[in-house]
Amino acid sequence: MNENEQPETPEAPNAPESASNGSPENPSEPGGSTEDFAAQAAAWNASQAEPRIQDPAPAEPLQPQQPIDPQAFAQTVAQPGGQAAPPQTDPAYQQPVAPIAAPAPQAEPYAGAPGGSGQPPAKRGMPAWAWWVIGGGVLLLALIVTGAVLLFSAMSGGGAKGAADGYVSALAEGDIDRANELARVLDGDKRQAVLLSEAWAESNRATDFTIDKFQARNDAGTAQVSYLLDGSKLTDYIELARDGDGWYVSRGLTYSLPKIYFSDLDGYRIPGYDGIVGGDYDLEAYPGVYEMLTASALFELAEPVSFEVGSASMFVSVDPEFVPSEAYFASVNEQVKAHVDDCLAAATDAADVYGLSSCGLSDYYPSKLYNVTSFSVTVDEYPTVAQRSGGLSGLEIDEAGSAAITVKGKEFSGKSGTEKISATFKYLYFSTTVKGDEVSVNFY
Repeated sequence: MNENEQPETPEAPNAPESASNGSPENPSEPGGSTEDFAAQAAAWNASQAEPRIQDPAPAEPLQPQQPIDPQAFAQTVAQPGGQAAPPQTDPAYQQPVAPIAAPAPQAEPYAGAPGGSGQPPAKRGMPAWAWWVIGGGVLLLALIVTGAVLLFSAMSGGGAKGAADGYVSALAEGDIDRANELARVLDGDKRQAVLLSEAWAESNRATDFTIDKFQARNDAGTAQVSYLLDGSKLTDYIELARDGDGWYVSRGLTYSLPKIYFSDLDGYRIPGYDGIVGGDYDLEAYPGVYEMLTASALFELAEPVSFEVGSASMFVSVDPEFVPSEAYFASVNEQVKAHVDDCLAAATDAADVYGLSSCGLSDYYPSKLYNVTSFSVTVDEYPTVAQRSGGLSGLEIDEAGSAAITVKGKEFSGKSGTEKISATFKYLYFSTTVKGDEVSVNFY
């Protein structure tokens, strides 16, 4: 190396390494002259004297490094064999150097974070109680959702379907009380009086009630129901409604009982119901086959009558034939007898013999006497009445009866005499009026 060339300033950590790379034949060549080594040592000391950035939290303060003696450093580099000797320092400057504490560990950024290594942070195990809390929350949420679904179902189609199922099941089981409860049958409603009676239980009631179709929306619903009535399958609909008290059957499987038109009767009866079917309003009944009874003991049916009440009953006409009963005729004949007795008892004047027709007698005129002074009548047999024959309505004299009339007066010869006459009751004219179980005979 020329003396005019400027030696490169070696970096401080590589200074010993430079000394070890020299040639053994010319130990002064690699590093230059002794003055050069002295200059390098002075540069190294200057670099070490500059303030160093310390760890933010060292365990102990760093001790300052001792300055390198330039002469000792030059001798170390220049030793034969290229073996670097440890630098010699002035004993006055030698002080123990405290070890540099390792910096505190810092958390490595997670993957994807700035400066991160891409490795995820170590996972920590979840405590057991946390799993119980999570499981309890999930179960509670499931219960809330289920309750909301059930509530929504009960407030919409579910409640309506339950009311429909309960109503139809009650009818299938013959539980009239339960059916009336679901349909809100009122005790004070005359139209529903038959529904609250034992009439349906006494009838040949419908069976096999089944819901075929159902739909509900908002506060209304309908259900198609089929059932068997007297061997025939019938189909009808029920309607449901909802108010503040819940779902109920607003229109059930009830039908109007047929009316009859008979002048002497207000209506008819059915077994299990104490009232009369008729009047100014229709009575409702559950589907079944009902037997017709008379509403008065004074009449009876010419032949037994039964009728169906169901979805097809509107097309069935009922035209029963009522005829007076034995009780009716007993009452009428008793009144006829009383009328005859009263009429004859009132005929006290001799001239009244010519007015005995008002008592129903015929052929009562004397043929041998012209001047009647007195008379008497003895009824041998009272007349009886019966239903007109030939299908005609009304009554007629069935047995005319008879009476013996004794007349006293003058004969055509001028002598006093007595004549006996046999008369019959042919001229009884009357009408009857029935009110309930009473019949009144009106004579004219």
